[in-house]
Amino acid sequence: MKKYKLLETLFFELLQLKPFLPGTLTKQYRICGKSNCKCIDKKEPKKHPFFQLSYMLENKRSSIYISKSEVDQAEEMTETYRKLRKIITDISTETVRLTRQYKPVEAAQIVNSIIDKARNKALGSKPESGKLRDAKTSVEKWKNKALERQNKLRKNNIAIRDLNDSRDNWQSQTQNLKKENEELKAIIEQQKEQITALENNNWNPNVTNKNPRNFTYSLSAIRFAILMVIFGFNSLRGSAMNFKIFASALRKGLPRWTTIQNWILRFGLYKLLKPLPKRKDWIWIIDHTINFGVKKCFVVLAVSHEAFEKKNYQLQHKDMEVAVIDIQEKATGERVAKVLNKLRGEIGNPLQIVSDKGSNIKKGVEIFKKKSKKTIITYDITHKVSNELKKILNGNPRWNLFINKIADTKRKSLHTEMAYLAPPKPREKSRWLNLDFNLKWAETILENKHQSRPGRLTKRQQKFRELFGWLDEFEEDIKEWRLLLNVVDEAQKEVKRNGLSKETNYNFKKITKTIGVGNPTIKKIKLKITDFLISETAAMKDEQILLGTSDIIESVFGKFKIFSAKNPMKEIGRSVLTMPILTSEVTIEEVKEAMETISDKKLSEWLESNIGESLFAKRRKAYAKRLKQESV
Repeated sequence: MKKYKLLETLFFELLQLKPFLPGTLTKQYRICGKSNCKCIDKKEPKKHPFFQLSYMLENKRSSIYISKSEVDQAEEMTETYRKLRKIITDISTETVRLTRQYKPVEAAQIVNSIIDKARNKALGSKPESGKLRDAKTSVEKWKNKALERQNKLRKNNIAIRDLNDSRDNWQSQTQNLKKENEELKAIIEQQKEQITALENNNWNPNVTNKNPRNFTYSLSAIRFAILMVIFGFNSLRGSAMNFKIFASALRKGLPRWTTIQNWILRFGLYKLLKPLPKRKDWIWIIDHTINFGVKKCFVVLAVSHEAFEKKNYQLQHKDMEVAVIDIQEKATGERVAKVLNKLRGEIGNPLQIVSDKGSNIKKGVEIFKKKSKKTIITYDITHKVSNELKKILNGNPRWNLFINKIADTKRKSLHTEMAYLAPPKPREKSRWLNLDFNLKWAETILENKHQSRPGRLTKRQQKFRELFGWLDEFEEDIKEWRLLLNVVDEAQKEVKRNGLSKETNYNFKKITKTIGVGNPTIKKIKLKITDFLISETAAMKDEQILLGTSDIIESVFGKFKIFSAKNPMKEIGRSVLTMPILTSEVTIEEVKEAMETISDKKLSEWLESNIGESLFAKRRKAYAKRLKQESV
């Protein structure tokens, strides 16, 4: 082993090294900032010396302040670090030489024996005997076999667990479907009975329902009006016309559209003000919505974790409660925190808050979190993957060219016989959430392009090639973008169908394992999503499953904007009271209690305090004033 003496010496020196510290120690000078200190003298400044250790780790530069008493120790540790680097370089050189001279396996055996010898020398022990060495080798082999068997057993246990979960899931879905089937049968029977009763009584709701106290119309009439507007999307005047059509069913006259509006606002305020129980497992979904004007509407939807589990982690509007509607002209983080703290005092500390992490929302939640350290803060998966897509595609010149070509093709094809093949209308808002539309269109065109030989194209085929032939050059790009969307879709499906848990990342990696293998862009977004899922579940318990998306509040906002769009100025106004109704089943009992507990005065006071004068009212006053001046 004499020819390996250098390598043995290097390993021995490596084992003898003392603590080391990367970086360079330098002497710097600074100004302390005190008004009476000599360091700020303009003529003869005497700056204060100090020592600084500058280093780079993980491609990031940083530095550490070193006190004067610790300079010698730091210099010794940095010198040891330089010696360590030289030793490692020399060892690498010798190891490469051995690997070139022998096979990698033989070189590894030689290096292992040299390391053992250097270690024994450092410890002052004698070289191992052949039998002892063989015994140790045998132990290592058996240990490795045991580890392999443990890993195999663990994988088998995971597979068994997944199969059991899958079986339980299918059984649960089967039971749910059976239950739904039974419920549907019961509803059908109930509706048959109601139809028979209506036919016998000429559909007069006053026959079977009493009027709320001090009300002219019956509960059925009020409930029917609310359902027509909120869930049937009828206008207020349209609903009044529906009553006129069914006038024979009403004995007390026909309600005006303003009366129907009053019913809706009173029921919405009743649902909003109805107190929620105090719980420790509330899940809050929060967001802002805005229309015309300066007002923003901050909304908190609440659902208990118990209900979330019962619904198999997939929520519907009727599972939610509108806990807060806060109209704000200045939507600041402090205002968001104030509203959340007030709600916490009323219904208890939330288990989880889910949001899209808009700037004001994020700041407000951070302030709230200081007093509610146990609350888990979750970033909506839909917005996360949308932002990652935006980062990848927004700077991609091929994608930008593709989008420009689509816009140009739409303009050229709209007034031709190929108009039915025109690209979809671009969606300016949330366009990164709707990339699938453009790709589906492009894939459809490529699948159905004409396969005729050059020179024999009909006029129709020539026009097709003229408008859509450019897609051929993007065929490979479209395939890559489709893989990109597939990865994103799988991440969203996993979180939205099965909830967010410690196993979400494992399931995501398993599902997307074969998608885009070897493609750097696909690998990049997989790593981004993996890092996101790990960070989002870090604070969760091992068996805990939480909500990972705020889609349901976006859905509520979407339906709310159908009603706000009917307002003359499309502002945040009294139509916000439709949101609590959207999460309600509107039962006869609730309608009765709402009409009897929410007075016109209480409704007016709430609207005055929270909504104030509408833009349309201000507009009418402004125009009325101008007309008055012109008439004079």
